[in-house]
Amino acid sequence: MRVADLRSGRPPEFLREGGEMGALMRAHDWASTPVGPPDSWPQSLRVAVRLLLTSSHPMFIWWGPKLIQFYNDAYRGYLGPEKHPAALGAPGRETWAEIWAVTGPQIEHVMAGGGATWHEDHYVPITRHGRREDVWWTYGYSPIDDEAAPGGVGGVLVVCHETTEQVLAARRHAFLLELSDSLRALQAPGEIMSTANRLLGEHLAAGRVAFAEIDLTERSAVVACDWCADGLDSYAGRHPLKALARAHRAILEAGEPLVVTDVENDPLAVDPAGRTRLLRRSVRALVNVPVRRRGDLVAILVVHAPEVRQWSDWDVRMAEETAGRVWTMVERARVSEELARSNKMLRMALDAGEMGVWRIDFQRRRTEVDDRLRALLGLDPGKDDYPFEEVESRIHPADLPRLRGELAAIAADGIQHTEFRVRDAEGRERWLFGAGKPLETGNPDDRVVIGVNFDITARVQAESHQRMLMAELDHRVKNVLSVVQSIARQSLWEVEPDAVERLGGRLSALARSHSLLAESRWEGAGLHSAVEQTMEPYRREQGAHIDVRGEDLRISPKAAQSLSLALHELVTNAAKYGALSVETGHLEIAWGVRDVDGGAMLELDWRETGGPAITAPPERTGFGSSLIHMMLAEELGGALYLDYRRTGLVMSARLPLQKLMDGAPRLARPPQKERSLDGAGVRPPPADALRGRRILVCDDERLVAQDVADTLRSAGVTVIGPLTSLQEAQRWVEADRFDAAVLDINLDGELVWPVALKLRDRGIPFLLASGYSDTLATPDALADAPRIDKPLSGPRLLARLARILDIG
Repeated sequence: MRVADLRSGRPPEFLREGGEMGALMRAHDWASTPVGPPDSWPQSLRVAVRLLLTSSHPMFIWWGPKLIQFYNDAYRGYLGPEKHPAALGAPGRETWAEIWAVTGPQIEHVMAGGGATWHEDHYVPITRHGRREDVWWTYGYSPIDDEAAPGGVGGVLVVCHETTEQVLAARRHAFLLELSDSLRALQAPGEIMSTANRLLGEHLAAGRVAFAEIDLTERSAVVACDWCADGLDSYAGRHPLKALARAHRAILEAGEPLVVTDVENDPLAVDPAGRTRLLRRSVRALVNVPVRRRGDLVAILVVHAPEVRQWSDWDVRMAEETAGRVWTMVERARVSEELARSNKMLRMALDAGEMGVWRIDFQRRRTEVDDRLRALLGLDPGKDDYPFEEVESRIHPADLPRLRGELAAIAADGIQHTEFRVRDAEGRERWLFGAGKPLETGNPDDRVVIGVNFDITARVQAESHQRMLMAELDHRVKNVLSVVQSIARQSLWEVEPDAVERLGGRLSALARSHSLLAESRWEGAGLHSAVEQTMEPYRREQGAHIDVRGEDLRISPKAAQSLSLALHELVTNAAKYGALSVETGHLEIAWGVRDVDGGAMLELDWRETGGPAITAPPERTGFGSSLIHMMLAEELGGALYLDYRRTGLVMSARLPLQKLMDGAPRLARPPQKERSLDGAGVRPPPADALRGRRILVCDDERLVAQDVADTLRSAGVTVIGPLTSLQEAQRWVEADRFDAAVLDINLDGELVWPVALKLRDRGIPFLLASGYSDTLATPDALADAPRIDKPLSGPRLLARLARILDIG
């Protein structure tokens, strides 16, 4: 009979929901079962069935003496095709015969009035999807009351949840933790494999576990050691690869595990002799896990069982994780052994070079050093290796961040060279040269670096002395240029002021190129640096700007000076009459190397746009134009073309590369991208902008100091000084009030740093007037102090003062 309310033709209210199982229940012929038609069911069963069908939690009901079964959609997925939908309305003992020994007594306990039961992570294996599975459950059995039933209990309500994943995950975690703890202290590859074999065999309740290493030379698999359960013989020895079935080997070489539940009935093992060999060694089921490196099969983790066994997914997964972890440790141990053997040979080669050797393991955060380096760093002689922190404590704090970055770069990118300072246990400072490279361990996860150091303190001291001499020479040359400029200004200003300004600009350009060359010890200069330094005084914060692009080359000192003077003449003209004379102007400087008639030529283009329109070429050629031609065409042997277009001047120069570089190689770094050079301009501030200001002037060259003072007075400034000594400047700084200061860095042999620091403490802005290049070290507290290079030009000095005083 179909389930329906006979009076209304509709199913009873308690059966109207429940998805697929609700539909199956409504369609079921309950009248043919011991439960009877739904309209005869007791109220307690109706309530329980309604609860089951409307719940999203897995639920199951056994009802009556025959334990007739009801279950919902959430429980349906646990059954598999063997039991669903056949279990609906069927007796429980017949459906669950394979586990009745476990569940039967629990059900009978509840039906007999013994009360509810609770079972957490309980092992109840079931057969589903064609095989018996190891399954764990958390569930409760609760009585369903029925006054008409013996003992007052009509059935059992089951609320359950499968916890197999959680149970196996916990076991996996516990096993991997035990494996890690057991292997951590082992160093020998054989010990690592032997211990791992035992732990995995006990965890899986296997008969035999071993690692078989592939030897392609001998076309064999070598088992160095294995673990065997009681009664099974060892599998250690050399086994020919041909004994492995072709189908089995193809699976392993593809990186997939080979799982055989019954060797005797394995459809892939077509070789009867091979099957016989396995059965003779009590191998009835097996799992083989491949270990591959760079696509090649290098080892196989073998797990044997002496009986037919349905290996679970978790069994296979545990074997795979063990194989990967353990083989990595085996490889690492072998690398360590090889390093130990090679260290003796390395020491023999290094002793003659008086080099100290180190080895850094980033994963262990340990550093190994030899006796020479240990003594140099003042480390405890009783250790073989040291924590990072102990070694880093010997590195100069200022060099440590850079050294960390360079060590990381070695591990990531390859060989690096560096120089850094160390302090031994007594605080003495030494300079070391270091070279390092990554160490290949065979494991891509390892980060090991090896290298050498040797003492370069004597060389660094000699270079420092040389830099000091170069800085002093640079300072004196610029002071001479400043004196020349001052003499010219004071002698000729009233007669030819424009000529004095032009001469001052040329002297400044010459001084800037001198500084650039001094920084490289007169070995040459970068073309980008030479161009940018010439453009620097003419950059703007807004409006007109300068773009520079081209391959960076190292050019000779002569070429750097010639180019600087020629470009100075061009940019000065652009600032007075061309693109840089208006806010909307734009200057583009670009170059590239091309092959012309078999010779390498540098093609340099100068292009002005956005400036005043050019109506005609200049009527006469002045000294500036002659200087451009002299520097580019005569000095550098180039061809020069000037085009006075209406939109702006275009200059093209073709210069022989060999003449520019004078045999020097190109710089190692790649071409720079286009770079915008917008910056501060050189035009003086508006008239009377500095009038009434009190400005301190300190310079030990009296002609230069007088020239600076005259320039300031012409702008309405009240000059304090000029002062020519450090002591005199310190007294004025403490006693007087003024708005700003112009400080020569070297005052009669003494550096002006104390005065500058005092001004900064008082909040008084200042300019450092320097004849030194960047070879002179500046205190960290003054690293950002504004500078102006000597020789000084009047407009540039006034503009810089206005800027630090924040005057528009």
